[in-house]
Amino acid sequence: MKTFLRRAALTVFGVFALSYGGMVAWLVANESAMVFQPAAYGGREQVPVADSLGLDLQAFEIGSTDGVRMATWIIRGDSTGPWLVLCHGNAGNITLARRQRYYADLARAGFNLVAFDYRGFGASSDVPPTEQGLYDDATAAYRYLGDTLGVKPDRIVIYGHSLGGGVATELAARVPAAGLILEGTFASVPAVGQERYPWLPIALLADNRFDNAAKLPGIGKPVLILHARADGTIPVSHGERLHGLAREPKELVLLGGDHDSAWEADRDRYMTAFTAFVRRVTAPAALGVIP
Repeated sequence: MKTFLRRAALTVFGVFALSYGGMVAWLVANESAMVFQPAAYGGREQVPVADSLGLDLQAFEIGSTDGVRMATWIIRGDSTGPWLVLCHGNAGNITLARRQRYYADLARAGFNLVAFDYRGFGASSDVPPTEQGLYDDATAAYRYLGDTLGVKPDRIVIYGHSLGGGVATELAARVPAAGLILEGTFASVPAVGQERYPWLPIALLADNRFDNAAKLPGIGKPVLILHARADGTIPVSHGERLHGLAREPKELVLLGGDHDSAWEADRDRYMTAFTAFVRRVTAPAALGVIP
């Protein structure tokens, strides 16, 4: 009887070990596909620019690293207004209809925008996206503003939504700018993964980190964090944690809607907080204070 029970226990343990190992192997093999999803939200299809939005738009390409060409839009709102570097999330591309409407709102508020697609996204070079690759692409967009358009750092605010928040945080940690805006952003990729798969050693397995929680305390720029209370993709606790880690001056604004709809669902609160922050950190009185 003891021999039978021992064999049964070993069999159960073996099945568990194989199953667990299979889950780990699947996660490792599919991590990049889970983090980067350029085929989602309309994929790489180019949506025509809506004439009704009246966007003052210039579409072209800029170069990043390793010969990558990035599809880029410059959208002008007010020639004397500040500039926003827009780092979008892990899906779709800059031409999506919702993003066009968003750009139009920001332009009407008097802001000038540089929106770009990472490698492997939209009409950019068909190169597999990586964490470092996205960092390089954002740096190229930022440098275009200064090197080609002559925009001074104290007139630039860096913005990132969702995965783009990881890109924006990394950029803000390395370059001078007037401020940083994070929307629906996570503490880190492993932190999100550990919440979704608590039985797996995500922190040890994840190659893509986007560790905003580690980087944010070292950023000496004003920070605005926007997060939907009902965000079902990145829980609001992540936004609250990032706010706690950020240095002063900082602001946390909780919104209605969810991960992708806060701007439209709670538009007045969103735009009021967004525009007030950008105007404040790029105002003449703020210049010389921000590294």
